[in-house]
Amino acid sequence: LLTSLEAAEYCGDLVPLRIIVDGGALNTVTQAVHAFKWSHGTKEVISYDTRGVSLGIRGMWINSTVLPGNQHILPLEDDIEVSPLYYWWVQHAAQVYGSIDNKTLMAQRRLVGISLYTPRLNEIRYPQIKWLPEKATNTAAFRLQVPCSWGALFIGSVWKEFIAFYHLRVRQPFFNFS
Repeated sequence: LLTSLEAAEYCGDLVPLRIIVDGGALNTVTQAVHAFKWSHGTKEVISYDTRGVSLGIRGMWINSTVLPGNQHILPLEDDIEVSPLYYWWVQHAAQVYGSIDNKTLMAQRRLVGISLYTPRLNEIRYPQIKWLPEKATNTAAFRLQVPCSWGALFIGSVWKEFIAFYHLRVRQPFFNFS
């Protein structure tokens, strides 16, 4: 992931990188993250290991992605690679759909994010079946109602509302984790 992020084209923009390391990570992982050189802006490393906490994937997404204001968030798992043109794609999609900083416009367009992947399975249907985008749509870009953790830019204002909704839904009587 880190190698592909560094090799990507950022259109001359400075892009901050925030790397979050969950508790229990191997020393080699922590060392590699700290040694990694990010030439496209600032780099911040947050290590939950030093705090003695292991959040797991859901905890990492929910607790580690809250940013001040309505900053957009692009969570990426460590076992993927991004296209060298992923940043260009996000910028291009933002131009096509309108300013992603405009909360009202995004609500009108019912847009919550910009995906960096094409789904390969219909994960809603059971049993899951292959999903073939070339048969389902005749356009390169399309709207999809199912988010995924394989790479998507989530619009800041919408993400902030989702986090608030999540914190309400994990309380009793809605959900019992025990």
